[in-house]
Amino acid sequence: KPDGTYQNSMLFQANYKIIVSDGAFFPLDTVVIQVGANTEQNFTVEPFLTVTDVTVTPAAGKITASYKIARSKVGAKIVERKTLVSDVPTVSNAVYRLKTETNLSAIPDADILSATYTDVVDQIANIQLVSGKTYYERVAVLVTNAAKSYNYSETFAVTIP
Repeated sequence: KPDGTYQNSMLFQANYKIIVSDGAFFPLDTVVIQVGANTEQNFTVEPFLTVTDVTVTPAAGKITASYKIARSKVGAKIVERKTLVSDVPTVSNAVYRLKTETNLSAIPDADILSATYTDVVDQIANIQLVSGKTYYERVAVLVTNAAKSYNYSETFAVTIP
């Protein structure tokens, strides 16, 4: 689910080796779990990156986002940042109407992590940001990873004046 929860009710009762990987987080060690009738297992993961100090400001025909990128430990190269705008709250790299994106491949990670970014998402000819309408915005940041999974900011609801 978009909030990170999951449910699998199609497993037989037995011991299973669980490998938590292929997300926008550092992989965890393999865990052995005894699955019973209603087994609950939570995993705490460490994201590759976090998007911090986000400020979102709507204006006529545009939405401006300011933010920083942080991480708790050195990982893969930071390669891209995006600000995404959608009509629906589940805005993501796959679900958006408008975006602005920047390739960060040539910039050293230390410089990326010390900067504050400001992205302006403008309406375009065939996609307007309508006055009085609520849109949903979030920032996505990508490190080199096999799954091409993004780390996201929280989602912000903004109404265009």
